[in-house]
Parts: sequence; structure tokens; C-alpha cells
Amino acid sequence: MKNYKLFTLAAAASLMVVACGGQKTTSVSSADLGFSSSQIDSVSYAIGVSLGSMVEEARFGDIDMNEVRKGMEDVLNSRDLRIEKNQTGIIIQQYMMMRMTKIAEFNKAKGDEFLKKKGTEDGVQSTDSGLYYRITEPGSDLHPSLTDTVEVNYEGTLIDGKVFDSSYERNQTAKFPLNRVIKGWTEGLQLIGEGGKIELYIPAELAYGPQGAGPDIGPNETLIFKVELIKVSKDSKKEDKEAE
Repeated sequence: MKNYKLFTLAAAASLMVVACGGQKTTSVSSADLGFSSSQIDSVSYAIGVSLGSMVEEARFGDIDMNEVRKGMEDVLNSRDLRIEKNQTGIIIQQYMMMRMTKIAEFNKAKGDEFLKKKGTEDGVQSTDSGLYYRITEPGSDLHPSLTDTVEVNYEGTLIDGKVFDSSYERNQTAKFPLNRVIKGWTEGLQLIGEGGKIELYIPAELAYGPQGAGPDIGPNETLIFKVELIKVSKDSKKEDKEAE
């Protein structure tokens, strides 16, 4: 899927450039066709926004806008190209794959250092799986099991403090079977009872791993969650089997 997106980005950018170049080679100008300067400005700006949005979505990171402009100008003015058009997709894909690998390595090292330091703080414990946690309120004796459904309030942040998800901000609790979420949640919430509160410090391998999740959680990100376990709904099928 990621490779498909990279090829789509390269292909779309190439098509835009070629389309613009094709207009330049015709004998009919936009003015001759009755387009106003404001219309041309608008579509020109729209092309820039579209290309910029694709670059942003693909997480290209830093790019040299001077080189971007030079590449477009060379195509539009039929100059000799430093890179052949049929090679652009390959170059973009190779760069993005290397970039994601390096980001994953960087995030993993940063996360490991964070967890090592966090483990020295008062009240922070760890499990055999590598999950770090701090129980701020133990809650009742009613602990959720793997197949139970839980209702929670929570806030999720990266280790730099950026909030990427919060039920508090939505003013709406979340409900889900405990075995349908990331491993760090599944393990961590079984450590407290109904009404309890816990802070989870989740390494990448118990979270979203090298693939990351969405626009905010990069590859191999260590995640922090503050969770309030509001309600535990026991698995009725499991209870029926135990009663037999």
C-alpha cells in the first residue's frame, strides 16, 4: 500500500507537469481562449496546493524548493533533464523507503532511551513484555479479562508531549473489546479494576510498530496513554460456558 501511494504521488506529479508542458507547446494561449489572469492564477495556485498536499501526505520531510522549481521549469521549457522522466518514480520510491527506515531507527532509539529513564521514576513498573506503567488508582476488584468490553476515557501523547488522540477532547468515552486494541492496552488495562486509572508507556512493538498509524504516529513511535477505566462489561458467552 505504501509503495502504491509513492508511485501515485510520482505519477500524479509527472502528469501535472506534462499537462502544463503540453499547454505551452500549443499555439493557442489561455488568454486567446478567454481565460482571465485571475483564473490562470487560481489554477496555478491549485496545482501548487495539490502537489504540496501530496508531498505532505507522503511525509517527504525537507525538500529543496529551488530544485523543485528547477525541475518543473526544465520540463516546461523543454530543457535537458538531469533525471529522465521514467526514473523519477524509482528515485522517489527509493528515497521514501530509506527515509522511513531511518525514521523508524531514530524513533526506536529515542523511545528506548525514554523508557529507560521512565523506568527509574517512582511508581513506574514494567512487565516481561516491555510495557511500562504507573497505576494512579487501582480501582475495584473487577478487572477486565481479554474478551471483556471496556469503557474508558483516555489521552494519548507522543513522548514529546504532542496529543494525538483524546476522548476527553471529544467529550465522549470509548468502548471496545479489550482484545481488539494494541497489545499495550490489552495488557495494561488488565492491571487495574473498574474505576481505576493507569498511565501506560508503550514501546513500539506493543503499539503500532514500524508501520505507524495515521498522520501523527510515525514508525516505531513509543506512546503514552493516561487511561481511566470507567466500566467493565464481562463477556457473557464466556460466563455462560463457565457456568455449565
